[in-house]
Amino acid sequence: MATKTTDVKSTITLQLNGKDYDFDQIAKDSVAAAQNVKKDVKTVNVYVNAADAAAYYTVDGAGSADYKIVL
Repeated sequence: MATKTTDVKSTITLQLNGKDYDFDQIAKDSVAAAQNVKKDVKTVNVYVNAADAAAYYTVDGAGSADYKIVL
């Protein structure tokens, strides 16, 4: 007997110090910012630093103090 499967949707929201942080939105914002740095970017890695209330990202493995999104 075949069973029907459905896709399960999930989100992650970090609640910290009275603020909500949506990881999907942080990822989208980081990709958009990286594309402003390099139009043909292939890889964006994001590092959320709660103490700084910022997300830092790399553009194809290269980082910079300027590659930062204030949360």
